[in-house]
Amino acid sequence: MAAPGRANVSCSGYSMLNKSFDNVEKADIESLIASKISEQKHIEYKRDLPGNTDSEKVEFARDVVSFANTAGGDVFFGVSDIRDEKGNATGTPEEAVGIEASNIEAQIRRLEDLLRNGISPRVSGVQIKAIDGFPKGPIIIMRVPRSWHGPHMVTLNTKPVFFARSTNGKFALDIGQIRLAFANSEDISARVTSFRNNRIGKILADETPVPLARNPKTVLHVLPLSQFDAINRVDLTDEIYRNRHNFVTISMTSWSYRHNLDGVLVSTADGEPTGRWGYVQAYREGGIESVDAYVLADNSNLKAVPSVLFEQRLMSALGSYLTFQRKLGIESPILIQLALMGVGGYRVAGNGTAWTSTAGFDREVVVLPEALVEGDNWAIGKVLKPVFDVMWQAAGWDRDRNLDDHGNWIGS
Repeated sequence: MAAPGRANVSCSGYSMLNKSFDNVEKADIESLIASKISEQKHIEYKRDLPGNTDSEKVEFARDVVSFANTAGGDVFFGVSDIRDEKGNATGTPEEAVGIEASNIEAQIRRLEDLLRNGISPRVSGVQIKAIDGFPKGPIIIMRVPRSWHGPHMVTLNTKPVFFARSTNGKFALDIGQIRLAFANSEDISARVTSFRNNRIGKILADETPVPLARNPKTVLHVLPLSQFDAINRVDLTDEIYRNRHNFVTISMTSWSYRHNLDGVLVSTADGEPTGRWGYVQAYREGGIESVDAYVLADNSNLKAVPSVLFEQRLMSALGSYLTFQRKLGIESPILIQLALMGVGGYRVAGNGTAWTSTAGFDREVVVLPEALVEGDNWAIGKVLKPVFDVMWQAAGWDRDRNLDDHGNWIGS
C-alpha cells in the first residue's frame, strides 16, 4: 500500500494514485511533478480543458474511452509538460499551473456533460474534482474507472471507433482487438455468475469453511469486479490479515480468525451444537462472503424475517465491509449480492405488523437481485433499498417498509 500523500504507479489498479479519489490532495500532484512521472497507461496530463470545437470534444471522448477500455486512469487538467527541441510534447510533467477560469464548478459540469455525449455505451463511475493552490487556479482531476460494461466506442461526429491504452498512450483497436474486448467483457460476467452459483451450492451442501448451525441462513457477497479479472488480480492476503480486527460477522458476536486456502477467515466463536452462528471469508483479491445462521433462527416457531433487526444488521455489516475494502485500496465497482436459504414459508414482518399478515416466501432459497456500488461516495440504504424491496415483494408485500424511496431509514 502506498503511504498517505505519496504517488505511486500501480500496474494492478486503474489509477496511478494508490489512494481513494476523495483523498487525493495537492501534495500528490506536487509529487508527480517532482518525480517527473511521465504519461503512461494510467495517467495523462492536459495543459488546458477541452474547448468547444468538435475536434477537442472528440479528443476528450477518446481519452475517456481509452482509459475505460483498458485499466482506468487519471487525467490531470492544468499540468504543462516538457517540450523537446522541436517543440513537441514529451508527456513528462513540467509544472502544475492550474486552470484559469471564473467558474470552476461550471467547467466541471461541462466535462460531465461531455461524458454523456459521443460515447457508447456511456462510461459510468467517472469522478471529477478541483484541487486548489496552484499559480493560475485549481488542477482538475478526472478519474476514469476501468469499465466492466464495455468495450466503449467514440461516436461523436465520427465513424464509431474503439480506443484502448498502452504505456505509449491511446490507440485505436483493430477488428481482432475489438472482438477480444467483447469476449473479455462477457467472460467476466460469466465468472461472476459462476462464482455466485458455486458458492450458493456449496453453502446449501454445508461445504463451508466452518460448520454452521442448522438454521436458515443469510448470505451476503461484497465482490469487487476486479476479483474476476484474470489479468489484474492482486493477492491482498497479508493486508487483509493485518486489518482482520475490522471484520464483523452479521451476527456481531465474539469471533476468531485464521488464514485459509481462500484468504482470511473470521468466524463466530460460539453457536449451537451443530455449528457456529456465522463467518466472514475474505478472499485473496479482496472480495467478501459473509454467512449468518443467527438472525433468521426461528427460535419461536414464528417463521418470520424480523425485518428491522435483519436490515439494520445487514446495513451495518455492508458498511463495514465496504469501508474495509476502501481501506485496502480496492476500487469500485463492487457487486453486492444477497440470498436467503431455508426460508420457504417465512414471512417478512414489518414494523408494528402482525406476523401472519404476509403470504411468505414460496421457495426455500431466495436469490435477490444484485446491486452495484460505483465510486467512493455511497449510501448503504440507497444501495440496499432495491434489494430489500424485492425481498419484501417475494414475501407478498409491495415494497420495503423500513427505508423510504431515497434509502433513508424510517423503521423503528
